[in-house]
Amino acid sequence: MIADTETTGLPNHKKRLENQPDIIQLYYRIYEIGVDKEMILKKEYNQYFNTDMEIEKWAFKAHWITKKDLKDKPLIKDYLEDIIEDIEDVSYIIWHNISFDIKMLNLAFDKHNQNYSARLKNQLCTMQDTINICKLRWKWPWYKKPSLVEAYKYIYWEIFKWAHNAKNDVLATEAIFMYLVQEWVYEL
Repeated sequence: MIADTETTGLPNHKKRLENQPDIIQLYYRIYEIGVDKEMILKKEYNQYFNTDMEIEKWAFKAHWITKKDLKDKPLIKDYLEDIIEDIEDVSYIIWHNISFDIKMLNLAFDKHNQNYSARLKNQLCTMQDTINICKLRWKWPWYKKPSLVEAYKYIYWEIFKWAHNAKNDVLATEAIFMYLVQEWVYEL
């Protein structure tokens, strides 16, 4: 499973659970590995979710999703069991910046009393695993964690447009993942 979320804001450990941000878009693709080690698309999931939370200004400027866009969308609580079922069906979850997306998914589970943690799955983080490939200088002697746009640009020498739409981000993460497989960072 390669997945991404768009949210109303950033989680904050100082806020009460009910005041934590919500997922407003979840996109993932589930694959099975073929006999020749090729990835075969098994399922594609793209859902926008309505929320009572305000969308923080910086979040809106990143993904351009408005409350009006979400007005007629379902609530995430009505889909959590299906999402859990899909997570249970995979061996790995692959994200770019896994700590953020897993935290947001687990907040959704907690908010809606689902006794489940996506942290229990095997996880791969293309952000973490491209640090020593991109080697973007940060504070000597460390390299910074590359954003999805930075990692994609470094690997493919192309500017990744339309970032911060969960579907586009998954497609870019998938391309980075396949590069990491080709470079033997990951093995299928």
